[in-house]
Formats: sequence, structure tokens, C-alpha cells
Amino acid sequence: MGLFSKKVKIPEMHNVIWMNSLVKRSNSVKFVVEHPGAIILAWFPATKEIFDQLFNVEKGMNVEIKMANTISSIMVEGKTIIFLEHYPIYEKERDLILNWNVKQIFVLNALDEPLFRLFGSERIVGLMERLGMKEEDQIKHPMVDKSIMRAQQKLAQKKVVDHRVQSIEEWFKRSINPLDNL
Repeated sequence: MGLFSKKVKIPEMHNVIWMNSLVKRSNSVKFVVEHPGAIILAWFPATKEIFDQLFNVEKGMNVEIKMANTISSIMVEGKTIIFLEHYPIYEKERDLILNWNVKQIFVLNALDEPLFRLFGSERIVGLMERLGMKEEDQIKHPMVDKSIMRAQQKLAQKKVVDHRVQSIEEWFKRSINPLDNL
């Protein structure tokens, strides 16, 4: 980068984490209602299908969920973005949101999702329960955001091939060598 080069701006992603996917789904309805006009994004077709069913069929909300890989920076200008999941590889997320001028970005997560299970989320759930947290309580903290990013970067060092798949579960089955130590 030269002396007069434009600095690359990467918006912060704020993670909202629940203990399990069922709680995430029920609370995601409230989260979307609390952020009217937000652009809702999924990385995998299976996630889009699950949340389309939840929002539009079960709850009758009329929410459009877009695939993350179809979004341009012009489409999100000044908006709140809600990702329904992380992409397992940080660089792919970073490349998408690079230079987005958005109001805020949230990523909705559950500790029983593959990315979290890979890094021992069952221990975190046990700790949360011992601390008296309820299932519907959520974790939000900049330190957690950094930890997730580091986990994604560590995962990127181990991946074999970034396969195009229908679900995050399938991505982990096809892209990660189970013998690799993370």
C-alpha cells in the first residue's frame, strides 16, 4: 500500500450467539422484527430455505432472504445487515463486506452449529449453564467476535477445498479433513 493509497475499510461484524439452533430460530424472528428494513443474508441454500419457511410460512412475515454471494455494495448502502450464519472461512466473508458502507452487521449464531462444535462449544454451553444463563440468553461481546474470526482463520489454514454445497453441514463434511487437528 502506497503513501496515498485508500485505506481498505472492513465493517465490524457483531455476533449474536444462542445456546442452540432452536433458540436461535425463535429469537431470530424477534431480531428481524427489531431491525425493520434490514437485509437478511444466508451463505447456504439450506439455511435460506429453513429461514424462508420460518419467517414467511410459519410466522407470515414476508421477509426476503438473499444469498450472500448475490449482494453488491450498492445494494447494502446505509442498511443494517443480518447474516443468518457465518461462512466457515473468514476471508470469504471479509471479501464480501470489504468497503461496504452499512449501518451495522449482525451474524446470528448457535453454539450447536458446525463452526462452533469444531472448537468445543459444548464446554462453553456447560460454562454458560453453570453461570446460570438461560437458553434464551444471548452472548454478545467484541472479544467473542475476535475469537470467531480467529477460529475461521485457523480453519482456512486446514481446509482442503472450498466446495460449493447446499448446507454448512455438507461444507464441513466435504471440505475439512477429519484427521486435521484444529
